[in-house]
Amino acid sequence: MCDIVTNHWEMYFDTLMPLETLPRLLNVCESTIHSSLYRWNARRFQTSCEDSPVIFQYTLEGKGIFETGTESHELLPGMGFLIPSDDRNYCYYQPAGIENTQRVLWCNLKSEASCEMAREINRRFGYVFRIPRTTGVIARLRSYRSGEARRRTLSSVENAGLASELLYQLIRSREQAEPSTSDKALLEETLRFIGSREDYVLSVSELAEAVHVSREHLSRVFKKEMGVGPHQYMIQIKLEKAGDLLKTTARPVKDIAWSLGFTSPVHFSNLYRKWSGVSPRDYRNSCRILQQCKD
Repeated sequence: MCDIVTNHWEMYFDTLMPLETLPRLLNVCESTIHSSLYRWNARRFQTSCEDSPVIFQYTLEGKGIFETGTESHELLPGMGFLIPSDDRNYCYYQPAGIENTQRVLWCNLKSEASCEMAREINRRFGYVFRIPRTTGVIARLRSYRSGEARRRTLSSVENAGLASELLYQLIRSREQAEPSTSDKALLEETLRFIGSREDYVLSVSELAEAVHVSREHLSRVFKKEMGVGPHQYMIQIKLEKAGDLLKTTARPVKDIAWSLGFTSPVHFSNLYRKWSGVSPRDYRNSCRILQQCKD
């Protein structure tokens, strides 16, 4: 793959007595992508949900394409994405048909709840962020390119502080573009209503009627602020809840499907497989096997 990607430098971090519940950096790397043959996603590389880090990738030069399954984002210099690496819906690649070499900065973060943390950020703020190249944390990450060492030892506080600063800057970049008061109130009312109907999958029209706006207006505001449409958000929340129930309870799959408002167990299973890459039963079995290994 060296003719497709050149890794200019990479730094691995050893953390002294890491604080397991706080995010920490595993590594940081700077690479150039030379070819449109480059393509990265969890489906291709079979990332394990138990061991998955969170990926942050930032464009320094050139242009890349980031897809979430339903949306496509053009990533220009100064733009980056954050995603759990076990998310099987995302894909990153270099666009074909143009002269384009990308230089990217990327790193992996991990904690006991890193994927859940990233999914919450994605739901609230989206996947794609704009932060200037001069931002302190970007400059600090790039500073590790100096010297020949490939490993660096950090204290738990140093590493957690660096990882938290990165996440803070991403969130801050989105909060600086605050929605209008009316849009914010509409979004909050919509999210409250969605949360109150765990046992029912609302259509966008039903949701719009409940909050007294048009379907088009609700979809526009919701997608602008959340990064996804209201229906996709509702399905994603329910599938994440289903995953928790499959992992932590012995409830039959069909009972979980009905309790979360899906039209049928078959419909639920098809959506879950599309979302996670495995069937509900296979996911439950893999969780049991992993737990037995730990015990």
